[in-house]
Amino acid sequence: QAIPNAEQFEKELRSLESKSSIVNYLAHQSFLCSIFGDHSKGAKLALDRDAAFFRITSGRAMSMLDTFHRGISLFDMARRTRKAKYKKAAKKTLSRLEKWAKSGNPNVIHTLKILEAEQFALNGKKDKACMAYEKSITLSVRCGMVQDAALASERYGEYLLNEVKNQEKAVYYFEKAISCYEDWGAMAKVGQLTDKYSDLWRVPCKIEINEQLASRPSETYSEM
Repeated sequence: QAIPNAEQFEKELRSLESKSSIVNYLAHQSFLCSIFGDHSKGAKLALDRDAAFFRITSGRAMSMLDTFHRGISLFDMARRTRKAKYKKAAKKTLSRLEKWAKSGNPNVIHTLKILEAEQFALNGKKDKACMAYEKSITLSVRCGMVQDAALASERYGEYLLNEVKNQEKAVYYFEKAISCYEDWGAMAKVGQLTDKYSDLWRVPCKIEINEQLASRPSETYSEM
């Protein structure tokens, strides 16, 4: 049997009239758009969601994940286009996470900090954005959410490269992102990020030589 394309799959899924399946499918679409950087599609999916979707997801763990990843794509498009529709929707995702955090939900603290960084970046507050990105990465690592640390590091690297114009620091955070994605087991993402910024990486052979020299005992150098 042929594998259906995305449109066919969604049509068949909706024909089952399983709200839970539809919610999971849409949420994972947003998740993949956020992780793999297809923010134009991710933002469109976010804007297409209706009130019924949020009523269905209310109280579910998937709701927190979906809100965060929709926010990433919406903030990205808001910064790129400066369009009010993206800014307004992005602010709603941030407000939703803030509400959960204020109610005592510890699972959104690190993702809230990532979206706060995105908000500062959107508003041109570079110092606050940098501080928030770095804090979000630390919080993500501390709570064991390596995938969120990876995404935050990647987003920060892009911000440093494109807006702060600090290539050296950007490379550091891209490498941190790659390391976190590797720990998460997301090798397709590792390949995508490595290829995308291949012109920024140090020459591998120089790194290897320097590491070999650093590992040699001091008496070895005296013989050279």
